[in-house]
Amino acid sequence: MVKKHSKAVAYEFYINGISAQAESASNTFTTSSLADGDLVTVRALDNLNGCDTFSSGITMTVVTPSILIQPVLSQSIFAGVDAVYTVVTSDVDTFQWQVSTDGGVVFNTISDGIFYSGATTASLTVLSADIDKNNTLYRVLTSNIAAGCLLENSTNGALLVNVRSVISNRRITYSVKKN
Repeated sequence: MVKKHSKAVAYEFYINGISAQAESASNTFTTSSLADGDLVTVRALDNLNGCDTFSSGITMTVVTPSILIQPVLSQSIFAGVDAVYTVVTSDVDTFQWQVSTDGGVVFNTISDGIFYSGATTASLTVLSADIDKNNTLYRVLTSNIAAGCLLENSTNGALLVNVRSVISNRRITYSVKKN
């Protein structure tokens, strides 16, 4: 952040023109209190010649990735119908949907293919869900790669898959999928 001044013996850092670190020999400034739009500058003090040099400043962009709207907690569909899970986020650039078939103990990463679409987007589509997808849980991991933010998990969304109709004849039951 600072070009080392050849004769500088002390540095003072400012946030929005207000001293944030008193004069010190360190040309490094660390803080966790910056807000979006803050301007950080540094003054290099040359006590030998009485000359101070100010940096032009860096305007900070603070990224706070978050999930604003979670996926639906539970949705019920008929077999053969698509189910869609969606999140609304802020400052998120990476999505990865996961599925659990054991009640949420273990989640596995989903890839696009014949069963899923949108595995790395804000909306996952479970394609033509069959009865074997009944009681599965879906969640998304979100992050902001550029900011180096940790992954944030969404809440789990349960999928309940029902058969469309049942015809019963002499103690034999048939499930019928309507087209």
